[in-house]
Amino acid sequence: MGKQVKKPRLSNTCLNVVVGEYLVKGGYLSAAGKLFEESPVVESQLGDLAKKIETLPKVENEILSGRIREATRILNDYDPELLDNDQYLHFYLLHQEFIEMLKEKRVAEALDFAQFNISPKIETNSEMLAQIERSCALLAYDDPENCPFADMTKPTQRQKLLSNVFTSIFNPKDIDIPRAPTAMEDLLLYINWAYDQLDKNQVTYEKKMRFSEMDLEFLQ
Repeated sequence: MGKQVKKPRLSNTCLNVVVGEYLVKGGYLSAAGKLFEESPVVESQLGDLAKKIETLPKVENEILSGRIREATRILNDYDPELLDNDQYLHFYLLHQEFIEMLKEKRVAEALDFAQFNISPKIETNSEMLAQIERSCALLAYDDPENCPFADMTKPTQRQKLLSNVFTSIFNPKDIDIPRAPTAMEDLLLYINWAYDQLDKNQVTYEKKMRFSEMDLEFLQ
């Protein structure tokens, strides 16, 4: 007669931390953010990386909706020194806000905004100056979204800004994280190993999970 094995017990907190780490390292930003809202202890366990994951979906929503000033405010709340230390990112945010004003035909406001907020940054930077000159060409057309420079008015322009924000917030070490094994992946490998040991010793137990050869190859 085979031996009986007791059912292991894992706390919800332990499981949430394991799942949270998997979501963060796998790049599932929205899902990770929701988990942090439901279980603050997970966020505290994962530290600064969790804060980054929590911030990015909020910024993403504002940028893709064209609310650049609000996105800038969220970034300043996340790290007051971020835009001071990354002048290019600050310029990209200002430039996009300028474009959004032109799209909404708030021409006078856009010109005042450019004069006081953008001009001081581009005086000695030819690359930034060229981008502003190109966006000013939108002023020559009654319908900026149907002109030779309409690419700046398309959703892809906002996507480019979002990409720059992502690059600025996540350093290379963070970006490499998805390639590293997570606690969940290690746990699954341990579970499979434990199943093998129990089977070899003819222990009676309830197999809650089943792994295919493809699953195991993916985890290793």
